[in-house]
Amino acid sequence: MSKRRRGVMKRHQQFQQELKEKAGPLWKDSGYVFCNSLGAFYHAGPLSRRYKKLLRRANLPNIRFHDLRHSAATILMSIGVNPKMVQELLGHADVVTTLNIYSHVLPSMQQDAAQKLDNLYRRNEPTGDDKNVPDSH
Repeated sequence: MSKRRRGVMKRHQQFQQELKEKAGPLWKDSGYVFCNSLGAFYHAGPLSRRYKKLLRRANLPNIRFHDLRHSAATILMSIGVNPKMVQELLGHADVVTTLNIYSHVLPSMQQDAAQKLDNLYRRNEPTGDDKNVPDSH
């Protein structure tokens, strides 16, 4: 986990502790990282309503909450994060599942890989000044 994410999680833990103190004996120590104000399971309805309200307030398109997961995975794959790491973050049973779902990202990754290979060969091409390099023909 990155240092930044550890800091965010630490602040969230402190916030949750404040909720626990406010709730007093009504607090349910469920062990959830993200829970409602009484420590219980966060039901999808209220979470979805808050999310939709935030989208409207920020003037963003109306996308499903679950689509954020797909967006994150697509971004990670497109910037070259190892598919195995993406699979572990998403909790897929195996990397094949991840690759099957996010294969639409692969064509651009293939183009990028081909370009990098071209760049590597271009850097290593003889310049004509290399008189001691044997002819490959």
